[in-house]
Amino acid sequence: MIFYLYLRICQWRGQIVDLYTQTRERIENSQAVSLIDSHVKATCESSDRLHQVLWTALQCTVATPLHRPTMKEVVKALQAVAPVT
Repeated sequence: MIFYLYLRICQWRGQIVDLYTQTRERIENSQAVSLIDSHVKATCESSDRLHQVLWTALQCTVATPLHRPTMKEVVKALQAVAPVT
C-alpha cells in the first residue's frame, strides 16, 4: 500500500500532488497533451491518440484492481489507437 501511495502522490514545488487526480483532470479538460514530453508529441500524428492512450493508462492505475481493465481490454484499446500491422 505504501508503494502505491508513493506512485500516486508526490511533492512538486513544495506542494503535495496526487498524480492520478491531476492526470484525470487534465484528460477530462482536454489538456492531456500537456502531460506528454515534447519529443513524444512531435512523433504523434494526433492529439486524440495521445488522449486515448493516456486514458487507457490512467484506467490501469485505478485504486481498486477489480475496476481496472484486463490486459485483453488494454490491448484492444491500444490496438484501436495504433493498429499493429
